[in-house]
Amino acid sequence: MLSKKGKKEPTENILAAIPPIKFLRNKNNKYSASDQYQDLNRWIEE
Repeated sequence: MLSKKGKKEPTENILAAIPPIKFLRNKNNKYSASDQYQDLNRWIEE
């Protein structure tokens, strides 16, 4: 998730790009904030 200038996109843009179903899965599984952060990092790295 890098912009054309090689800098990371603002968090707001990253969150907006994540499919909504990912948030539903996180909410239904009652992830802790730490789990959500780690999941977000894995999604960014993919």
